[in-house]
Amino acid sequence: MGSRSYPVASRPFSPHYDAETQRRPLHQRLVGEGELPDGYAADDHVAFVFRGTELSEVVSTTQTGRGYRIARGADGRAIETELPTRYLG
Repeated sequence: MGSRSYPVASRPFSPHYDAETQRRPLHQRLVGEGELPDGYAADDHVAFVFRGTELSEVVSTTQTGRGYRIARGADGRAIETELPTRYLG
């Protein structure tokens, strides 16, 4: 597994968030330590829809797929917020 994140609307984006066991803790650690700025993460089969640089919605082709916002908290720990995700059916 690589530690790669991808810029999405000027924010880091971590794909396969649920598929690679070390990805979630690594991403959270890097955000918490300030090595990565606040950003997004997506489980497999999830897409983020942007209108310009604004997140419009999160969609999934599975009922369990989710998208997340990962931000550094005041205490230096990453805060993971599950975003509303629309199942496409």
